[in-house]
Amino acid sequence: MDPNVLLSRRFLTQNWMMTLLMIFYVFGTVYGYYWYKNQLVETMRTQPAWQLPFVPDSPTASLFFYVGGVMAVAVSFRKGTKQNGKRRKGRRRGAGGRHFD
Repeated sequence: MDPNVLLSRRFLTQNWMMTLLMIFYVFGTVYGYYWYKNQLVETMRTQPAWQLPFVPDSPTASLFFYVGGVMAVAVSFRKGTKQNGKRRKGRRRGAGGRHFD
């Protein structure tokens, strides 16, 4: 298999690939917060509460990426189900009488 295929947008944005990535991000985020637990406890005891989200930089970033990825998969899935459920009657005409398919 050509290595460029594995890095292509078409391959990486398939729903199954995005879902697999999101599963890995969940586990990575949970482990990241576990990794920072001692530092989080220390920050809770000694610093103001507003500083807590800034302690675990990597798990928080992967959490935001996960949320964005889930939203992208949901939108993609929703668009796919809407398009699959539609029936097209003939060809559509655009401006100037040209056909669009």
